[in-house]
Amino acid sequence: MEALRRFWSAWEARVSLDAGSLDSCRANQLDYYSASIMRNLAITVVLTALTIVALSGCAAPAPSPEQQTRQADQQRDAEHQQAEFRKGLPPVSNPGQGW
Repeated sequence: MEALRRFWSAWEARVSLDAGSLDSCRANQLDYYSASIMRNLAITVVLTALTIVALSGCAAPAPSPEQQTRQADQQRDAEHQQAEFRKGLPPVSNPGQGW
């Protein structure tokens, strides 16, 4: 613990001495550069995650050929039932004219 206190007081003394020198400017430039790299890294990570999520949603498996055939048959049957129902309705005098 004593070593940490000595290090901290030495560091504070060095910072106060270097406050007006070029070393502090270089440190600020390095801090800005590090922050810029971290910001770019964070943006890259977020965009990569969003891209992976979007592409995994697009990669959902397509229905099997048997399922596609079954769905087509069901659609055909439903259309046939609708046509049969319409044949049983009384004729309309003015189609498309409302009441």
